[in-house]
Amino acid sequence: MTSYRFNQHLEALVEVTSTESVLTKYVFILARGYDQITSDLTSVLSSRNRTMYSKRQQDTQEQFAEFRKHAETFPMGQVFHEVIRVKEVLDEMQKDFADASDAFIGAFRKQLDDFYAALEQCVRGGEDQAFVSLMMEAHHLYPMMTTARQLFRMVRRGLERRNPVEERADEAGLALVFEMPQTYEGVVGKLASVQNAYEELCRLMQVSILDHPLRLVKVETGSLWLSVRGHAEVVRMLTSLIERFTTFLQHRFSIKGKAADISERVIATQSLINLADELEIAGVTAPLEDEATLKQAALTLRRELTTLLAGEPIVRVNDVLYEVEEAAREQYIEQTRRLMPGRIQPYPLSRHGS
Repeated sequence: MTSYRFNQHLEALVEVTSTESVLTKYVFILARGYDQITSDLTSVLSSRNRTMYSKRQQDTQEQFAEFRKHAETFPMGQVFHEVIRVKEVLDEMQKDFADASDAFIGAFRKQLDDFYAALEQCVRGGEDQAFVSLMMEAHHLYPMMTTARQLFRMVRRGLERRNPVEERADEAGLALVFEMPQTYEGVVGKLASVQNAYEELCRLMQVSILDHPLRLVKVETGSLWLSVRGHAEVVRMLTSLIERFTTFLQHRFSIKGKAADISERVIATQSLINLADELEIAGVTAPLEDEATLKQAALTLRRELTTLLAGEPIVRVNDVLYEVEEAAREQYIEQTRRLMPGRIQPYPLSRHGS
């Protein structure tokens, strides 16, 4: 698992345990009520004066009623929804850390299950005893939520400090995450394809590669997390072309049922359209007036983007996730790999095929 994926888990857990979430506020109210009533009951039991004993007992009962009344103002549907969301995030984290020690996550998950069971019982029955049990589970859960939130924030800050990046005003970043396991050859090929595509766009846009090199910020393997920085407008165009090509492949596959139905002519036409659109958006008109140059650039970019994206059913481009449904992934991998360079033919020099 890459540190990008790890950081995603941390970000999700910080979010679902936020002090602003309905669940956190609800658990806090219940936990505080439990602590207060427990303290009051201790005072009641330690009182030797019968009148004082009765008075404190009545006060405790009234406090209990107030706490319950306050708790009932919370939207139960939202509370249930957020409990389920926390459980899902923890399950995802446990799955990725299946071979690692996860005692805290496991304990957190179990306590959440206990709280959820008590919550269901309280909503179904409504008796005071069920509410007391719910308060007790909240008393155990709240400090775990607080500890988790503080711990995960601390780890995230540590990861950010470990990877300082000099950000220049004239640059933009591109982050790509491929979830499939990668071979050495595959990683090298993807790195080269990003570099080659960037250089091709620099040539089209008359941007100096020496003055604006593509800088490698981070690369992690297993799956693959690749982060680069380069000339802002070139990176913007490269990002858009990657997004459009990914969407094109996955959309055509989902409609046709298999990527083999994507003919070379269809891919060639779409790649040419994408590049022309992006150049027009950027206000770069010279290549649009030179058909041979435009077609050669589109061919180069098509080869590089195919190398980058073929066989990858799950791709994250910056913060946007593109994925093929799980049942179709194996077929998608097999079929799109047939599009890899070596089979790609150049464009005809004339738009009319001559």
